[in-house]
Amino acid sequence: MVLYKSVNGKRVKLTAREVTEYNKQQVAAALITKTQVNVECKRRIFKLLLVKDDQSSNEKQSNLLAEYMVFQDILIDGGTLTTEQTTRRAYIKAGNELLKDIITASNVLTAMDVIPDDYTDDKHWPEGS
Repeated sequence: MVLYKSVNGKRVKLTAREVTEYNKQQVAAALITKTQVNVECKRRIFKLLLVKDDQSSNEKQSNLLAEYMVFQDILIDGGTLTTEQTTRRAYIKAGNELLKDIITASNVLTAMDVIPDDYTDDKHWPEGS
């Protein structure tokens, strides 16, 4: 099989070295699955939440949501939050935003035709994850 590239608008045959590199990339890409990206996503979420399994992750997220809703109810009812509650509410909100950004990054990677072989590199994920 002869492979070509475009150079200044002209079709040029790849060198043996370029073909070898291309084949390596294709093999690496074929080995990386959406499941692997999802595992990396889960690892980053667990790290964020300081948990080790799905059940703990779900419980932690439910507890944080409930805590956030208590703060929201206070504000909706015209009350004010203490300094500690305001800080905690902001902390929970920022964590939730980071969690959403981690999931978005995972979705971007899994939607790619060819998932990069360095998909675990921080450059593909939100800062702080």
